Amino acid sequence: RSLAVDGAGGGLLDGRAPAEEPAHLAPASAAEEVAADYARLGLSARAHPVSFLRPALARRGVRTAQELLRVPGGAAVEVAGLVIVRQRPVTASGLTFVSLEDETGIANLVVMPDVYERFRAVVRGEPFVLARGRAERNGRVVNVKVRALEPLALAPAVPPQARDFR
Repeated sequence: RSLAVDGAGGGLLDGRAPAEEPAHLAPASAAEEVAADYARLGLSARAHPVSFLRPALARRGVRTAQELLRVPGGAAVEVAGLVIVRQRPVTASGLTFVSLEDETGIANLVVMPDVYERFRAVVRGEPFVLARGRAERNGRVVNVKVRALEPLALAPAVPPQARDFR
């Protein structure tokens, strides 16, 4: 005899109360969908996670990676983004290089040894960071010489995907 529920008695679910109505969940927000994409795939074709933070970042004067290309050398700047690469090569005399990605491109950070020591936990472990420092220009290349770092706490819950090279 089959265990299928066919309504003829003797079925697997005889005598059980009917199931409750399924819960109706609110649709996921765009930020939640992007966070879920990152959790599953490590990327999203919908939007960049930092784009959801841009209005608040812009109010603070935080520049996009694209805006950073137009600042004069020596200018004080703040940039924020998803850490995609951390490098601390042995041959770099203690310098650490970090690449931050936002919705407009990539910003390159140079972290001096003393700054690295003060902000070690942020440099090594945070998936999203806000960096303060000075723009350094070498032709068309702009780096940010970092003087302070902090976690970007408003970021959606996106797992870290940085490529760490040592």
